Amino acid sequence: MFETADPSALLLEAGRRFLAMERRSDTADIGHQFARAFAASLLEDKALPAGPRLAFRRFRAWLIEAYLTMRRLGVAVAPEVGDVFDRLLATDLALGEARRAAGDLGPVSADLGALRAAAEAEAEERLTQAIMRPVRAAREKWYRDGLAAATREAEGRIDALPVYRATEWLTNRRRLGDAPRPLPVLRLSRPILVERYGEAVLAALPRGRSTAYAAEGGVDPDEAAGLFGFSSGDEMIQAMALAPRRGATIAAEARRLMIERHGDPLVDGTLPEKALAAIHGGRMADWLAAELRALAGPAGEDRPLTAAAAQDFARAALAGTPVRDAVDARRHLAAERRAGEEAAKLSASGEEGQRSKKLYDARRRQLLNLALHAEARRIADDLQAAERTVRRLDRPDRPEVTQGIDGWPAIDAILDRFEFRKPGDPAPRGAVAAFAKAMTAAGRENELALADAVLAGGEGRPYRELPAGELRAVVASLENIEHAIGRNDALVDARGRQSLSAAVAEAVAAVARAPGGTEGGTGARPVDPGRAAAELLREIAGDGAPSVRRLAASINAARQALGRRRQRAAADIAALYAPYAADERRAMGVRRFLPGLGRSLSRWEMIAIALNAGNEAGHARLAGGGAGLAPEAVPPILAALDARDARFIAAVWDYLEGFRGEIAARERRATGGTPAWVGARPVTVGGVALKGGFYPLAGAGDLAAAVRAGRFAKATAMTGGDG
Repeated sequence: MFETADPSALLLEAGRRFLAMERRSDTADIGHQFARAFAASLLEDKALPAGPRLAFRRFRAWLIEAYLTMRRLGVAVAPEVGDVFDRLLATDLALGEARRAAGDLGPVSADLGALRAAAEAEAEERLTQAIMRPVRAAREKWYRDGLAAATREAEGRIDALPVYRATEWLTNRRRLGDAPRPLPVLRLSRPILVERYGEAVLAALPRGRSTAYAAEGGVDPDEAAGLFGFSSGDEMIQAMALAPRRGATIAAEARRLMIERHGDPLVDGTLPEKALAAIHGGRMADWLAAELRALAGPAGEDRPLTAAAAQDFARAALAGTPVRDAVDARRHLAAERRAGEEAAKLSASGEEGQRSKKLYDARRRQLLNLALHAEARRIADDLQAAERTVRRLDRPDRPEVTQGIDGWPAIDAILDRFEFRKPGDPAPRGAVAAFAKAMTAAGRENELALADAVLAGGEGRPYRELPAGELRAVVASLENIEHAIGRNDALVDARGRQSLSAAVAEAVAAVARAPGGTEGGTGARPVDPGRAAAELLREIAGDGAPSVRRLAASINAARQALGRRRQRAAADIAALYAPYAADERRAMGVRRFLPGLGRSLSRWEMIAIALNAGNEAGHARLAGGGAGLAPEAVPPILAALDARDARFIAAVWDYLEGFRGEIAARERRATGGTPAWVGARPVTVGGVALKGGFYPLAGAGDLAAAVRAGRFAKATAMTGGDG
């Protein structure tokens, strides 16, 4: 089975055998699908189906054991197949080391096996996806093209080495690269070689079309050495005897260049860090939180720490920390390991008294430090992404701006102010403000998304001293300016991109050709300034004119899309409110006194509060008393609603969520960035657990009136989806 050079074919055959071994009666039908899904996850970056995860894990373990058995028996394994299985084996070994480093010594609660298995499966899949990326890339055209270019580069480097120049000339009479001067026809003296090194040296020296030596007429190695850049004949002979074959050396150097440029966790030293990141996933946090819930009762804890709360704690703890310190995940890993080892010891001990409390506290510290480690790694990833962005922008061959607004001085000013590069000639002060002013004057302020830290005056700080959020904002500003440079002389909408100058030139030419235009000669035709420009242009140039197609077609398409969106929104909103009869909706607007709160609220106001409580921004406002409510008043209000209200609230969130893709696409077209979404927050309404969702009225004055009127959809409907 392992002799095939096609990993996909091997996995398909292995899947059939595995299911047959499992005594499945439907092996013929299911086996192919099962193995195909597993192969696609490895070789095509496709997610495994959610259902049979346990079967996939057993299949994976069976495959690795079969591979190791074949290796022990000395069975030949095709290199392509061996590469895949070596990576699977390396994944399992790296995850084991990572778990030991994190103090993950297994569960305390025996009845949480499913959650534990889910956490392990998540880590396996995350790390497998990372380590298999080079295998998948090798099947792509861009990689093959890159490898061809790297091979040409490697060939030039290898051919410049004296040992291969000497070998090729002595064995193949072929000059490599640019030889400094003409080379004489020569071979080494066999008698001299045998005298100095013995007969064994003859077999050690490379061969080509002929041997590097001749029985008669050969030269002393010392005479030939200088021609190829060696200091002595002995140095040359040793190098030739030990050097790998030229073709293999070129292939190895090309592979090294590709790894240097694109990475490979198996060999570039990043596998341990990636394994640690993999075991610090969301499923691991869920499992530890479940363990805390199981331990909470005996420990006397009525509100055990949740995974979401641990994540919030980690973000808040590192939010104001300079990036240079926040990226140090090792201290959190050490604390996590100590807590995990302590939990394992307590679980195995027969200690009485405070054991339950101590065990709960150890697991709690383990969960908190797991969240801190994951947040530190996220900040480290952001830092690496920032430095990649800066390298892309701070290069000598960046494109010159010949039309529109030049943003490069603003980019240079940011790079200098936050010390992203070595000190040099500083960019002009005020370059960012000048760029923003020029964009506004050109009517392009909607394309700006510059952070306050960038727009504010004063001295900057080294970028590694910035908090993570501020660093992300500064880098986003750099990317925003780069995006604006790319939009110079461009008309961009959802339908595509076209040249502004070409469109203007066509429009001017159309006007000039029209009766009364410049070329028409009279110049006396009146123009009504109250008529739309697109309408005048269509009348002058005709519907089929390129200028009309360029300028008017996109505007008309956006207008039509907006009309369709409004019609669809009206129907959607009517469906949302359908569970409430008209007279009931009116009654829900009547305020009633709530003795427990000491104030009056209508049902719509209560629903509005619930809608805000389901996202981070809205909850922060409510918790801060920004809606005129004490934080402790919010839970009773949510509990006073019923299941029908909970369904309505969830439907509103789902409806607004449907706009996310269009909003993000429009933001990317305009600013080059992605909107900062308001994070959903789980909440219980009327006894129904809801996942939370986006709601745009967290800062509005009359929340209840907006909900009652359905105005929560107004802002999203106005985008039209085509602008």
